[in-house]
Amino acid sequence: MFGHGRDLVLQNNGFLALGTVAAVILFFGLRSFDDEGRFNPLRAPMPQKVVREGGAPVSVVVDAQRDGHFVLDAQIGGRSTRMLVDTGASIVTLRASDARKAGIRPRERDYRVPFSTANGEVLGAPATLPVLTIGDIELRDLRIVVLPDDKLDISLFGVNGLNRFERRETTPDTLVLYTG
Repeated sequence: MFGHGRDLVLQNNGFLALGTVAAVILFFGLRSFDDEGRFNPLRAPMPQKVVREGGAPVSVVVDAQRDGHFVLDAQIGGRSTRMLVDTGASIVTLRASDARKAGIRPRERDYRVPFSTANGEVLGAPATLPVLTIGDIELRDLRIVVLPDDKLDISLFGVNGLNRFERRETTPDTLVLYTG
């Protein structure tokens, strides 16, 4: 009788382990399908969306990337530009190649303002971006700094850009920028 009870415990532990493995596979498996039902193990977050009330934009909703960062899909000079939301950057910082989309082409002597970055100190060129568009929300006459492409992997949407919105809410998964 003692051996039978032990076999039953081992059998239950086996079912428990099998059930746990199945639940983990199901959880990660379901996360690997996109909204159209196609299998995509590298599924990216949903693109940002503009929420409207009465036809007017009231917010921009941005899902976190897998690494937890928020990336905006902006338009500069009518061309798509990905920008990392960076609350550690006091000013919107563009790679020189992204600034060129708006016709901003700093000369060597324009790179005179020192900035401390994760990669050390670098000289940036101050400028004004005529229009930066997120969805159909336009931010006009935005102060920026331009850095050489080799000093910055992705353009940064810094605090002065964030402050153009009425308010913002952040959870680990979502950033919401409110227009009013």
